[in-house]
Amino acid sequence: MTEKHTDEGRMRRIRAKQFITDRASGIVVVLVLVGVVSGGIGYYTHANPPVETEQRTVSSWEESTSLTHQATVQRSNPVFDRGETLSDREVYFTQLSPEFTGTHAYAFQANESERLDVELDAMLRYRAVGEGNQTYWQHTTPLNERRYEALEPGETATISASINVSEAATELDRIRSEIGSNTGRAEIAIVYTARVEGSVDGRTVAETHRTQLGVEPSGSTYAVVPSGTGRSPHVTTTEVETEGSYGPLRAYGPFVVLLGSILGAAGLWTLKRREKLSPTAEELTALERHRERSEFGDWISRARVPGHALEGTRIDVESLEDLVDIAIDSNERVIEDPSRELFFVAGERFHYTYAFETPDADDATVAVDQSADSEPQPSRTDADARAESTTDAPPSGVVTGEPDHPT
Repeated sequence: MTEKHTDEGRMRRIRAKQFITDRASGIVVVLVLVGVVSGGIGYYTHANPPVETEQRTVSSWEESTSLTHQATVQRSNPVFDRGETLSDREVYFTQLSPEFTGTHAYAFQANESERLDVELDAMLRYRAVGEGNQTYWQHTTPLNERRYEALEPGETATISASINVSEAATELDRIRSEIGSNTGRAEIAIVYTARVEGSVDGRTVAETHRTQLGVEPSGSTYAVVPSGTGRSPHVTTTEVETEGSYGPLRAYGPFVVLLGSILGAAGLWTLKRREKLSPTAEELTALERHRERSEFGDWISRARVPGHALEGTRIDVESLEDLVDIAIDSNERVIEDPSRELFFVAGERFHYTYAFETPDADDATVAVDQSADSEPQPSRTDADARAESTTDAPPSGVVTGEPDHPT
C-alpha cells in the first residue's frame, strides 16, 4: 500500500470521527427513536398475534353403493352340480345358467340419530350408442322396486332383479329388426336407481345414485360388468379463525433492534462525555493540512530540494495559497520536499518557502536560516549535496502523499 493511499485512509477515519462527534447528539436521538419504534412494533406484535383462518369440519357422513351378481346352474354337466350357485364370475355359460340375478346395495354412515328414506328401483335397459357414448335409441322395462323408510346408519337397503340372458338377447335383436337399423353398439344392462331423502346433522339430504350391471352376450357365454359403484363422502366445513404466530424475524427482530439501539446510544453518549470520540488536536491539524494540500494539488509537485537551492535570499510566505499564487505569477511549480517538510518556489533573485506550523517550526526556521547564511562553496559534488541535505535541519510541518505530475 502506497504512502498516499495510507494517508487517504487516515484522513477518512479522521473525517468520520469528526462527523460522528459533530452529530453525536442527533445520532443518539435517532437511535433512541429507532429503539422506541422497535419496542412499539415488538409490543404490538406480541399483543396482537395474527389471525389465521382454517377450515373446520362441522359434519361428515358417507354413502356407499355396491353390486353383486350370481347365476344358478340349471342343467346337468360334468363340471358343476345342478342347482349350484355361481357368484360374481367374470363369465357365465349361457347353456348352463341362462338366468342371473343382480343385487344392488345402498348404505350410509353418519351419527346414530340420523335416518334416511331410500327408494330403490331396477329396470332392464336396451339401447344403441355411438361414439362419445351418444345414445341412438333406448328401451327400458321395469324389473323391481323397493322402499326403505327411516334407514339407520350401518343398515343396508337392497334390491335384486333377474333376467334371462338368452331371452334378453333375442329381444334386443327384435328391437333392432323393427327399427330397421344396426347403427351403433347394442347394449343390455340392468340399471339400478337409489333415491335418498332426509336430513343429516340438520341439513337436508336429497341424493340420487345410479349403478348398472352390463350384460355382454357372446354366443355360448356372457359376461356381467358392474359400474357406477363406490363411496360418496359428504363433508360440511366452516371457516374458523384461530390465533397464529409470526416468524422469528417478526417476533424477535424488533427486540434485537431495540437492544442494539439502546447499547449504541449509551455507548456513543459515554464516548462523547469522556471525550474518547473527538479527533485529537494532532488529527485535526493533519486533516486541515491534507485539505489545504489537496486544494492546490494541481500546482504542486513532490521532489527533493537540494541544499544549495535554499541558499540566498529566502522569503517565507504566510500560507500555501500565497505560495501557489507566487508560483502561478512566476510560471513556476511549487515543489514539496517531504523530507524537509517544506514547500518551495524558485525565483530569479529570491526563493520562496512555506512550512506548516508546528511546535518545532521555530527550530526549522533557524535551521533554514543557517543554511541560507552560510558561505557559498565554489564547487560541490552530488555526494556533497546529498550529505549536506541530510544534515540540514528540516522545517516544520508534515505533508504526505504520492508525487504529483507537473501540469
